[in-house]
Amino acid sequence: MNRLRTRVISIMILGVILAFSFHKTLPVSAQPITNILTGGSLYSPLDLVFTITDPNGLSDIDRAFFEVSYNGTVFNWSINDFLVPAVLSGTAQMKAVGEKKVTITFPGLVFSQGLNTLGIGLKDRSGNIGRHEVTLMVLPQGESLPTINNPDPVFVAIAEKAFTYLAAAGIEKLPYKKEASYLYGLLDDNGDGKIDEQDNPANDPFVLDARSKAEYERGHIPGAINIPFEELAKEENIDRLPTDREIIIVDRDHSLSQQLVMYFNLLGFNYHKVFNLKWGMVGWTRDSSIAPGRFTEDSRSSNNNFPIDSTTPKLEDGPVYPYPRISTSQTDMRAAVLERAKIIFPMVAKRWYMYTDELMEILDDDSDGALYGAGDDTSNDPFILDVLPPNFTGHVNIPRHKAMNWRDIPALASLQHLPPNRQIVPYCIPAGASEQITMLLNLLGYNAINLKWSTSAWNIALHNPNYTFKDDMSSNYPIRTGSNP
Repeated sequence: MNRLRTRVISIMILGVILAFSFHKTLPVSAQPITNILTGGSLYSPLDLVFTITDPNGLSDIDRAFFEVSYNGTVFNWSINDFLVPAVLSGTAQMKAVGEKKVTITFPGLVFSQGLNTLGIGLKDRSGNIGRHEVTLMVLPQGESLPTINNPDPVFVAIAEKAFTYLAAAGIEKLPYKKEASYLYGLLDDNGDGKIDEQDNPANDPFVLDARSKAEYERGHIPGAINIPFEELAKEENIDRLPTDREIIIVDRDHSLSQQLVMYFNLLGFNYHKVFNLKWGMVGWTRDSSIAPGRFTEDSRSSNNNFPIDSTTPKLEDGPVYPYPRISTSQTDMRAAVLERAKIIFPMVAKRWYMYTDELMEILDDDSDGALYGAGDDTSNDPFILDVLPPNFTGHVNIPRHKAMNWRDIPALASLQHLPPNRQIVPYCIPAGASEQITMLLNLLGYNAINLKWSTSAWNIALHNPNYTFKDDMSSNYPIRTGSNP
């Protein structure tokens, strides 16, 4: 605790309204705030001013609620009966400020270094809830957020949206992928082994096949609609997608569909309803003519023995760079994402990954087996970004690689440590999230490419059975051929 009190803590707001609709959403907004924390506590009371637009008016507010994510543990309580966990101290009060504003004040909070989240909301007597979240970035003593570059407003908006999506999905432990068995169970309602007119389509998700037209026509999931990846940069194709049904995205091996999960969330789709199909068509069918590219058949990736260890050099310990300038004429975030997609999707569709042996060739220029040896040219080396969660071991042993939990990457305090003028190679586990981070970084103006099959392709010792594709993970579910229905 004494160590905590020597730290200077800076608040960085990455909040957008995150509504949980139990009945209807209570519209809530919060004024921007910046507070300096010192001595492990709030230097001055932290006020969040909420603007209420509930038609029932301020008098109908039943209670306020407050929660804090502290070192990964979430505490929550009603402000009306403010029960303070042992790790926190202080009081809170709610008071009316004018006709439709509420100020919530809470002093005396104690936080450790890292990312923490404050969430404050209001609930009226009809059960309507409004919610706002603020992220706290806690820095060591003597450090502060840099001012060398003010990012573009649209850059900030995209980063905030991604951070909110990943944080909320993490708190709810929401999966971003669905097993083939889950999808098949919905499509084959009567269990007769067929997907046909005898099944009830009422509960069917929208199955989006993002492969090429030729791949789709060779064989696809019955009922799937084909919109090739690069065509999803067009707004008219985005408008074809439902907002009231689950969307399950299908590609060859799920590496490209995971990028689309991030893309759709940035476009405003409900993260409770957008998923990719785990292992893609490789997990749906055993027919390799329809679903080629299995990990077990990819000798270029499945038998490597590159060095590993468990060290995790932290991204935040590295140098600070200017944020990239986004090439877009748009000021609206959604319009900017679509415009950026038109630029990057054609390139991504051609090649959205790098093989591990290609990475080693770049790092080991003189082919002597030593990384960054005397004969190696480091000027062409990419920036290797480990986005594995901290509980994973066996991180890639490459000098100068940096590690950051993938859910924290969209924070401005994290992005400032990524070079805007070097290629960035994110990696994680094959069923992981580096593809989503790759999409985000490219939309933000970085040059990112995913590491094919990630840790499993780096070393055979990292073939975690829970996260590495095996042949017995393929199903033998029905296939249709031909063009879009």
